[in-house]
Amino acid sequence: HTVPAKNVIASDLPAVFGNRSGANYYPLCGSLRSLTVRKEKFIPAAFSIAPEIRRTFERGEKKPFLTVSLYNFLPEKISSLKVKCHSAGKNFPVIPIKELAGKSEMNLVFPVDPYLLPGEYPLSLTLEDNRGKILCKEDISYWIVPAGSDFLPVLLWGNHQDIKEIRKAGFTHQMVHLFPRTGDFQKSALKKWIPHLDSNLKENLYTFGNLHGHFRFLQQNRFLRKDKNGKAYPRKNIEASNASVRREFANAAASTLAAVGSHPAFDGVLLNSEVRDSSLPSYASKTESEAFFKFSGYSIPETVSGKSPLPYVADSSFPWDRVISSKRKDYVFLRWFWLVGDGWTPLQSLLSATIHDTIKNAGHKNRFFTFYDPATRVPPLWDSGGNVDMIGQWTYTYPDPIKIGQATDELIAMAQGKDGQKIGTMTQAIWYRSQTAPANVKVKNPPAWLEQEKEAQFISISPDNLREAFWSKIARKVDFIMYHGVGSLLAKTDHKLYRYTNEESKKVLAELSEKVIVPLGPVLKRIPEKSPEVAIFQNLASSFYAPEHFPFGWSKNWSADLHLALQWGNFQPGILYDEHLFHEKNTGNLKVLFVPGLEVVTEEVLAKLNELRLKGVIIIGDEFTLPALMLDHRIKSIKRDNNDPAGTKKALQKLGGELASLLDKYSVRNAVSSNQDLVVRQRGNEKADYIFLLNDKRTFGNYVGQWKKVQEKGLPNSGMITVRHKAAAAYDLVEHKEIPLKKTESYCSFKTALPPGGGKVILLLQKEIAGIRVKISGEKGNTVSLSPGKSFTVTCDTVDKEGKNIEAILPVEISLTADNGIRLPGSGFYAAEQGKLLLKEVLPTNLPAAVKKITVTVRCLASGKSASKTFTVGK
Repeated sequence: HTVPAKNVIASDLPAVFGNRSGANYYPLCGSLRSLTVRKEKFIPAAFSIAPEIRRTFERGEKKPFLTVSLYNFLPEKISSLKVKCHSAGKNFPVIPIKELAGKSEMNLVFPVDPYLLPGEYPLSLTLEDNRGKILCKEDISYWIVPAGSDFLPVLLWGNHQDIKEIRKAGFTHQMVHLFPRTGDFQKSALKKWIPHLDSNLKENLYTFGNLHGHFRFLQQNRFLRKDKNGKAYPRKNIEASNASVRREFANAAASTLAAVGSHPAFDGVLLNSEVRDSSLPSYASKTESEAFFKFSGYSIPETVSGKSPLPYVADSSFPWDRVISSKRKDYVFLRWFWLVGDGWTPLQSLLSATIHDTIKNAGHKNRFFTFYDPATRVPPLWDSGGNVDMIGQWTYTYPDPIKIGQATDELIAMAQGKDGQKIGTMTQAIWYRSQTAPANVKVKNPPAWLEQEKEAQFISISPDNLREAFWSKIARKVDFIMYHGVGSLLAKTDHKLYRYTNEESKKVLAELSEKVIVPLGPVLKRIPEKSPEVAIFQNLASSFYAPEHFPFGWSKNWSADLHLALQWGNFQPGILYDEHLFHEKNTGNLKVLFVPGLEVVTEEVLAKLNELRLKGVIIIGDEFTLPALMLDHRIKSIKRDNNDPAGTKKALQKLGGELASLLDKYSVRNAVSSNQDLVVRQRGNEKADYIFLLNDKRTFGNYVGQWKKVQEKGLPNSGMITVRHKAAAAYDLVEHKEIPLKKTESYCSFKTALPPGGGKVILLLQKEIAGIRVKISGEKGNTVSLSPGKSFTVTCDTVDKEGKNIEAILPVEISLTADNGIRLPGSGFYAAEQGKLLLKEVLPTNLPAAVKKITVTVRCLASGKSASKTFTVGK
């Protein structure tokens, strides 16, 4: 019999061929392509690779090896064997095998050359007996793929089977769902993913796991949070504070990561997701009540109801001036609860440490990350997420795409509580139908998608909305960007809720990847943020006792809308929490502080606010500001009309303009556009000023605009940008060219034109880029000779007219091209910090003999200037 490709061992044979009584079936060869079985004549041994053995390797891996299994299907032992192996033009030493026991297997390990050219390679194996008779012969393929370079990760928060489609859209990572369990069962189950990870790696696609541990507890109704009456809360949540939960969860995480964590395609883990939205004080066990009593010396206050206290307006005992003691019992409990009491922050820290300990010996793990999202759906308090490597946030971008900038600024504020913590911001590719194109509202000219998707609950994000949100978030220093909603973004799926209603959106993402993320990614993730001169204060006490003003990670309510107004007024607002006020490094450049919805404060926070006023910081409040705080200015809040997004935008833009007129004398607007729909943001420093522009000019289109809930269609826009900067030259980093710049003693300005939803990155420099110098290690005079397998270094200097390095982070493309046209490893996009880049590379060990010369070309993606150097290939 011959059957399709399958890895088969002896115990599998009855399942493959049927349980035929009295029949003895033996494989002639455990081929990866076919399996031939004979009853009379057979060869008793075979090579094979078990499914859990990986066969794809990143170029440059440390000591990679391929494991091959040798099987003996006879009941008797076989003696005096030898294995010969050949791969990539090289014969391996003969492996002697004294004996192979009956019905047993033996693993043979073969080193893989990590510096081959990327491609597929056969490993030719021959098994001979002591007389030289060939018992079995097999070719087993393995792959060398390019190493993950210095890129800006783009995460697909979800999973899609079409890997090529994912890469085409620009994603570097996709999610797999992990359901952690302890024991050998889990390891066995997860090892089946090795072929999947191999397939991903062949396409330069990496994977991160969603641990999903809390879901397993919820499914089993174990460790559920319960109210004072002993009933589980309607929206289930686990008692993360419980020591048994922590122990079981950590053990399961370690077991899970031990199974797949060493694979170079497996890059990170989402520890938990969307868990603090439903976190409420738990009385299921005495864990939280006893921990709080130990912390405070008294019991959980009776006035605490759920995750918040009574609003101050309903509490007759509340101080008239709304200044409370930081020792007020309900305040003490709630601050403790959100900081450590509900257990989620300590649990995240434990899981992150456990996972890093589990995979720390994996050579590629310098880029491995743990993360948690959505991190800011909590009161404004540092440390939501604990010691994870990265915190993330989700944003629905309607009705105003630049609200994702507000969400990202909140992440920046949250991460400042942990030195070195990274941030990742997610665009929701799904839109709530009820909030954008409600099914119960009929329109005269329904869009084409409605005919096929009448029951859709979530539809695709609009293309221009996706584009604009992208420019808004990369204007901030983000370490990852993410998208969620495979069924709405990439293709039709069997997901009943996420529907594919606009195929143009994924084309926009692919275009942004090709033109912006790939070439500029290494630079975008390095450009430093500027310390804010204007900030919005999100206060903890007010979020407890007057929560209606605050966004809690949803980018809505008055505090978030004020952030929009300031963006439209060409301000660059940061966000500050209580903790920021007690660390001068966070307020050292502060000139103006807005305190929207500040109805209640603690005595210590009030003292800090007054201290800032004495230092000259302008404090601007509203009609809600508590009477105890002296203000420099008071503005009137604007209440959003969800049925009139255009009217709300107009009102907020008017407020932004008024604030610009009021505050221009304080010189807090350093980059200004000629119309409010040109939104500007800066990063960098005075020597290298990076100006991010985005076009927010929009109207109602024919996708969802008929419902008048979202102005989803972008319009072209142009104008003049004026920057307080003594620049000598300006460069368009996307178009890779210098642009005309008008200069005065203190300012510079330039014209810009943007397509619908479009954006730009303009670099202002105090010195013009004059050229590039390229040097290759081992140069003698003007010649270089390198041999295959030898390491070398390319040094690139981007210099001014005086020959000095440009003091900026510059995007650079390096191409290493052989004289036969092959593009060699090391080619790609990089960031030249302070104008200098060192590229360390190894010449492929199997470089074709016909290759005699290799040319290194370095191109500056700011100025478009380039330089080349050629070296010869020795023996």
